[in-house]
Amino acid sequence: LKIFNFNKFGGVIAAFNCQGAGWSPKEHRFKGYKDCYQTVSGTVHVSDIEWDQNPEAAGSQMSYAGDYLVYKMQSEEILFMNSKSDPIQITLEPSSFDLFSFVPVTDLGSSGVRFAPLGLINMFNCVGTVQEMEVTGANSVRTDLKGEGRFMAYSSSAPEKCYLDDKEAEFLWEEETGKLSFYVPWVEVSGGISHLSFTF
Repeated sequence: LKIFNFNKFGGVIAAFNCQGAGWSPKEHRFKGYKDCYQTVSGTVHVSDIEWDQNPEAAGSQMSYAGDYLVYKMQSEEILFMNSKSDPIQITLEPSSFDLFSFVPVTDLGSSGVRFAPLGLINMFNCVGTVQEMEVTGANSVRTDLKGEGRFMAYSSSAPEKCYLDDKEAEFLWEEETGKLSFYVPWVEVSGGISHLSFTF
């Protein structure tokens, strides 16, 4: 089973292995039949998301033909994909699942930095925690989040400065993968909204 959903700044595909589960007329409930359990294989592609069906995405960068950052929840792996890329091959064990989050990669003008916010990756729909994103200059970007947890983004270069609600924040940046991450606390006074900004 493969389903998709939209977010304001991305999309998500969920893949489930439901083999061996079904309705039991005798017990009047869904149950597993272990003798029917089996591994399933399939593919995931950015084109599986019907971007043009989302009013917020139509005509925006969400449905563009550039690169998307893909985040695989179970392995925390990130990779890149565009409309012409080969699909991602997946194999799911019985009663297992994986989530694939897609975020357009933004080029920050003359700085040459490429940036894509994944949001709070402790949430199943991590991209759904991204409330706003705005390029504020050739070397800066602002992101608003809702929630608490581990924020992650892709950044092709390490930021010179990172700010969380106007206070400089420590961050971790992995040169090999471009993963940029740090912890975001819950802000009660703002209803859980945090303001992040990055300068390169």
